Amino acid sequence: MDIETLTELYWEQQKSGNPESPESFAARYPGQQTELLAVLPALAALETMTPAAPPLLPPNRLGDFQLHEPIGSGGMGNVYRATQLSLQRDVAVKILSSPLAMDEKARQRFMNEARIIAGLHHPNIVNVYGAGYEQGWCFYVMELIDGQALNCDAFSHDPEKLQKITGIAHQAADALAYAHQAHILHRDFKLANLLMDHQGNVHLSDFGISSILQECTAVQVTRSQEGTLRYMAPEIFLNGTYSFASDQYGFGVSMYELITGKPCFSGLPPAKIIHEICEHRFPELPEAGSDLAIVINKCTSFNINDRYPSMAEVRDELSRILHHEPIHGRPVPYWRKIVLWGKRRPAIAALLAVCGGLFLAFLAAVFI
Repeated sequence: MDIETLTELYWEQQKSGNPESPESFAARYPGQQTELLAVLPALAALETMTPAAPPLLPPNRLGDFQLHEPIGSGGMGNVYRATQLSLQRDVAVKILSSPLAMDEKARQRFMNEARIIAGLHHPNIVNVYGAGYEQGWCFYVMELIDGQALNCDAFSHDPEKLQKITGIAHQAADALAYAHQAHILHRDFKLANLLMDHQGNVHLSDFGISSILQECTAVQVTRSQEGTLRYMAPEIFLNGTYSFASDQYGFGVSMYELITGKPCFSGLPPAKIIHEICEHRFPELPEAGSDLAIVINKCTSFNINDRYPSMAEVRDELSRILHHEPIHGRPVPYWRKIVLWGKRRPAIAALLAVCGGLFLAFLAAVFI
């Protein structure tokens, strides 16, 4: 894994209630130990800093943008609610953390994210308005989503849980299919990167480690291991390849967590998570009566060839579920086709049921 991914992992571990010293964490990754020890102490200091010590915070204003409260955080930096003064509109400003701003690769990755999202125009992908460098701070500006990032228990007590998750999955699949059609691999698809506004619309964010494929026929980049561990497909660890199918796997894991209401591989150390993904295969959802479970299980298949050929096909399968149509992922018995037809045309189905009942009543009256 690269330095940015390990930094993100360390940051998540610190916030999870299992803090570890920078030296102990870095010792587990001898190949990146020197780089980690140059960055992690500063992040650890942010967690333990006393009120008397000045925190490493950006100024109240960066160029045309007045910063307000932070609304998101991660190993790469923080996102702030802000006002664009010239247009008097609310925006979100993502700022690269001070320690990483000193690293050229981190700055390049950060600006690469801004350029990639700015080239994508889709209702379910966060819009980027601009980027800049001001007073030593590297930042970019995006639309403010009035909502929050999804988490595992977002629909735990919702009686319409599966219907809502299917709608969210359809929106996310459509966004990812659009990115793939633009030859872009997301490479870090996870639940926390899906922002849901108060109208129920989903917005895909965080393209920080995305790759732009130069050839229309290209499907993968090789020899790189980046992303959040529990969402990473087995082929990433086994042969170092990312592909559109790897993004699909991360999508499937994210929807799996929404359905089950808990994070996968919770509490396991990184090495154990990798072992589980590569050796034990991903646990399947029970498929009895659930088309959504069949779609998610196919997305998280161990073998690339067992997944859907594209995210566009995943989106279309989810659309069939939403419209009560038979999916292509399994044979549909005749009785189920009738049930689905009835859901698509409830008025006609109800009329036929009444007519059938009257006919049976007539026969009973005649022959009894």
